[in-house]
Amino acid sequence: MIKKILDAINTSADMYYRLILLVDEKADHEQLAKEISARLDVEAVNVNLELSKRLLSQTSRQRKLYLSKSMNEVVQPNKTILLDQVEILFDVELGQDPLRLLESLSRNQTIIAFWNGQVRDGKLIYAEQGHPEYRSYDSKDLLMIEINKDKVEI
Repeated sequence: MIKKILDAINTSADMYYRLILLVDEKADHEQLAKEISARLDVEAVNVNLELSKRLLSQTSRQRKLYLSKSMNEVVQPNKTILLDQVEILFDVELGQDPLRLLESLSRNQTIIAFWNGQVRDGKLIYAEQGHPEYRSYDSKDLLMIEINKDKVEI
């Protein structure tokens, strides 16, 4: 797994977005995140926790407006970073496009992010169709490592 991530980091260096998605349907990646963080010497960030701290005192409207700014505060510039527990980005009340937000953060640095979903029929999917947080993206140009299938999709 670590070798695949290192290969993906090298591949991402030449890409417009330096975003690597670790795709897995399981919601609990804490142990894997710790291992990746230690082995690659990168900071692991619990996005749910960090954004909750920053957005808690704001109104619903303010949260929508300041989410992107808050994410920029969470992500250290010019460092490779591992983002875990990103479910808050899918909250319908925040009105965000989670993949586009992660891509924008990865414009000037490498972002490795857990994606609680799956790749099915060429689509990157989060949640099930009909669920309010459901998202489906064309996976063609995305750099992904499918954890549950133990393979790299580039």
